[in-house]
Amino acid sequence: EIIEKVKVAKESMVTGEAVKSRRSLFITDIEKYFPIRNRPNYYNKSFITYPIIHQNRLLGTLNVANKADRTLFNHEDLARLSELVLFIGRSLYSLISTAELEKLAITDELSQLYNRRYFYQRLTEEFLRAKRYKGNFAIMILDLDGLKEINDIHGHMVGDRVIQEVGELINKSVRDIDCVSRFGGDEFTIICPKANAHQAKVLADSIHTEINHKPFQFEEVAVQVRLSCGIASFPEDDTQMSTLVKKADEALYQAKAMGGNRTCLFGTQSREDVEKMIDKFSRKIINTPLKIRIASFFLKNPTALHHIDRKSVV
Repeated sequence: EIIEKVKVAKESMVTGEAVKSRRSLFITDIEKYFPIRNRPNYYNKSFITYPIIHQNRLLGTLNVANKADRTLFNHEDLARLSELVLFIGRSLYSLISTAELEKLAITDELSQLYNRRYFYQRLTEEFLRAKRYKGNFAIMILDLDGLKEINDIHGHMVGDRVIQEVGELINKSVRDIDCVSRFGGDEFTIICPKANAHQAKVLADSIHTEINHKPFQFEEVAVQVRLSCGIASFPEDDTQMSTLVKKADEALYQAKAMGGNRTCLFGTQSREDVEKMIDKFSRKIINTPLKIRIASFFLKNPTALHHIDRKSVV
């Protein structure tokens, strides 16, 4: 709809009025609103503004001034512009929709962080960059300690809130060049470009401090949140992308086996050492199938090692 006679408040922009009304405005004398002395780039009085709308979604505005032959705009110009606006609207909507779909494809719905798919995409890019320019980077895998207990006691809605708040806290703690993702479940990852394992640990320690001192209060429910972290770095710990992730995961396993709420660098304690701890706890169990089941349980739930009274298992 074209409106030729419209009242626009002097303190308001003409474009703002078009956006507000969602209607196109044809101003025959712009000086009523903006005197020529304040408009050095305009040399005639007519002005057209079109809101760009597609699928009932406002995408922007098209503002037209300064006709090439320096004459005033007329209704033939309006007709041409209306066709142009329709084309722009369809094109913009397609571009925006594609960008939004691409963003959804790499975004974790719960935490609004990047998801596992983007982690591996970004990791590949960083791996190739570091390999080409002989650089370095570190991978951190972080795991919430005791999220299952929080879910069992307070419900999954509280558990989801914990994931959201921890994700937000981690994202605020990192550098602009770092990449934070929710790896899945209660795990997060951070890719730290141009950093070695010890530099990444400084970041991990900072995140630990923030979480340990943050009160997690959800209405009448207060929960204590703790975090374990494993770190591996390229090229110090490995030069292959897939095995580097596994080594960061092994470092996380070590942190869990040592009681959680800590950060471990790859190589400070091996998986074999943790398995020796399990064997020590279960060595006097004669029933072999039971021993296998116990070992399997603790391998999958290493934090449980911390809660066992060693004397009671003999």
